[in-house]
Parts: sequence; C-alpha cells; structure tokens
Amino acid sequence: MTWGVYGITRFVWMLSWAIIPAYTLLLFIAHKKRRRAVERFGQPSLIYGILAEDIWKNDDDARKAGSANPDFRMRIIRRAFRFRNNIKETLILVSLILMLVALGRPQWGTRQETIHHEGIDLVLCVDTSYSMLAQDIAPNRIAVAADAVRMMLPELDGNRVGLVSFASTTRIHSPLTLDYRVIQNMLDHSLSMGPGTDIEQAVNVALKVLDNSDANTRAIIILSDGEDHGGNIDRAIQKAQAADVQIFALGIGTPEGAPIPEYDGSGYMRFQGELVWSRLEEDVLKRMAKATGGLYFRLSPTLIESIEMAHEIRQLEHTEFSQAIRMQREDQFGIFLILAVVFLSIEAIVNRLGSIHWESYDETG
Repeated sequence: MTWGVYGITRFVWMLSWAIIPAYTLLLFIAHKKRRRAVERFGQPSLIYGILAEDIWKNDDDARKAGSANPDFRMRIIRRAFRFRNNIKETLILVSLILMLVALGRPQWGTRQETIHHEGIDLVLCVDTSYSMLAQDIAPNRIAVAADAVRMMLPELDGNRVGLVSFASTTRIHSPLTLDYRVIQNMLDHSLSMGPGTDIEQAVNVALKVLDNSDANTRAIIILSDGEDHGGNIDRAIQKAQAADVQIFALGIGTPEGAPIPEYDGSGYMRFQGELVWSRLEEDVLKRMAKATGGLYFRLSPTLIESIEMAHEIRQLEHTEFSQAIRMQREDQFGIFLILAVVFLSIEAIVNRLGSIHWESYDETG
C-alpha cells in the first residue's frame, strides 16, 4: 500500500496523527474528573437511590437488585457504565484512526486497460544541449521546449508518442506509448543537459524507435535551437526520406540570440575571454521539414505554434491500433471512510444507557 499525499500536504497529514494521543490523554483526564465528581456527589447508596428503577432489564432483575447488598448493586452499575463508556470511546478512537488513514489517500492495486485509438506514431526529440539554457526566450529555451511538449500532448491524444533527448549523445526516455503520463514524468524528472549537438544522431535514434511501428504515418518532431556541431544534416534527411518519416520542427530561441549560461549558474560561458553566444539557426530546421514533407514553426512566448503544429499532425492519415497500459494505483480511501461512518453509527446506538441484566453477574464476581 502507498499513500497519495505529497509535499506539504503529507507533512500536515502526518502532524494530524497527533490527534490520537491527544484524544487518549483527554479520555484519561475525563475518567479522573468523573471519578472525583462522583466522590464529591455522595455515597454509593445515595447515587443508587436516585437512579431510575427501569435501568434493569425486567421486573425480576429489579426485584433481585432491590434485595441485594447495596455495595454489590453499585459494583454492577459501575461495571455496566464503565463497559458502555469503554465501548463508546473505543469506537470513536477507531473511527478517528480510520478517518486519518482515509486522509492519507491509501492506494493499492493496479489494473491494465486496453485502449483502442486511431492515430499516427511520432517521436518527440528535445534538444538538451547547453545552448538550450540561453534566455533569449523566457525563462530559457529548455523550459520553453518542455512547456511546448506539455501543451501539445493533449492535442495529440490518440497518437502513440515516444520521447528522445539529444545533445552530443542521444537518449531514449520513452518508447511509443499512449500513456502520456510517462512522457510528462520524463519531462519533469529525466531531462539532463549536455555539451554539443548532434541532430543526425537524434534522427537516427528516433527512426529506431519507429522501426517497429505499423502505423501508416510516422513522424518526428524536433524541438531545438537548430545549432548542430557534429552531425550530417543531409544524411539525416535521406534516412528519414527512405523510412517515409516526416520531420516537423519547432525552432526555440531568437535570431538575435543570447549568451549561454554556465550549467551551475555561476555566470556565462566564455571562450578565449569572449562570451559564447547562441542564436536560433532556422535554416537547418526548415530544410529538414521541407525535404521530408513536414512543417516548421518558430515558437513564440505564447507557445501557440505548438498547438498549431499538433493540429496539423492530427490531419495526417491515421491507423487504428491498440495498446494495453498499466494504470496507476487507485485511491482506496472510500473504504476507510465507510468503516469510520459505520463505527460512529454503532457508537451513536450504544450511546443510550440501555438496561442492566442481573443474571449476567453474581455476588462472587
């Protein structure tokens, strides 16, 4: 079993468990005060004398009580009251624990679901080279690229999507999937920056991800500033054409460019004393898109171009396919809330005094 609360909410939830020892302490204090109040009120025989005669279950029990030793009668009454109080307090305590467990959103069990969709197969290639740290588009290019992907995913619903990041080396973060939560998680936690840029290698890896695709239409979306330091763009274009894969591109940055910050935030990169400047190289991205039948957009601060590109991709020929995905653990807090209500209902029932059965006791017990 896992818990579905995180961050500050989890901290507050853990603090709320202090209610349990606090409640137990209050019960102890209440018992002490109740005992002292009884002692101040009067002798046991006086207390018994003001109790209603119908506390006994039937007339025969009342008659037996009337003829019994007063001290023994009081012992029976005290035991009955103590028993009922203990039941009530235990039921409330258990209900509190169940409600606190429910607040923690307990989760267990996973289920698989087969989803049927019509769409295309595409791979997102996100540039994670150091030049993507440039801040000519706020807050920086890599953050804008990640936000653009997040905006595109809902618009790409029904298409299988893979995720690749590239600098001088390329890394596959996710194969083709319909479960976009995987893509989101990789964007949030797995992207790491690196030196250099090799767009050809990124295209080669994306084509490998698409190798086993049976979709009629396959595509690659490159999110980059277009700077390339090691690959052969013409060769990448030829490989994409041979595989009948269209390349779409989102240019991130500005033609004016900006200096590249150091990865540790200590300042800006310099070479021979001069600032290392990075500019958006649109020609590379435009050429790849045009040669393979794709489209190019320069991303603006509104990111609207990512939506426009997703809409263009949705117009491509679709293929029907299905995929079994494993769903996340499901919240089970409802079970604990229902149990808490049941125990509180029982407590309300036993809250009434009820009656005492004389036959349950004997003067030796």
